[in-house]
Amino acid sequence: FSIITNQQTIIAGQNQILAEQAKLEEDINNLEDNMTTQFDALTAQVAQTETVMESAVTLLKGISDQAQALADAEAEIGNDNSLAQQFADNLAAKTSELAAAVATFTPATPPPSDG
Repeated sequence: FSIITNQQTIIAGQNQILAEQAKLEEDINNLEDNMTTQFDALTAQVAQTETVMESAVTLLKGISDQAQALADAEAEIGNDNSLAQQFADNLAAKTSELAAAVATFTPATPPPSDG
């Protein structure tokens, strides 16, 4: 009788272990899904930020070009263009700094995920 009781106890213990193992596997799968979702959201945020920063560089480049054209026009008609030129130079420098920062801090395209 005690052998049967021991076997039943062992089987019950094995069943409990299998149930806990299944629960752990489910938890791991849920964590993987959650991490994938968070990574995808982060990737989208990075792409959006990159697009915004590139748009800012494009906008500033256009304004910088217009400022330089104004400074050139002032000089061409003989007006003192020192302030306009200083503004154009400063804006061009800051635009270049922003463009360099965008290039430096833009991550390489990540490989496609396996799912």
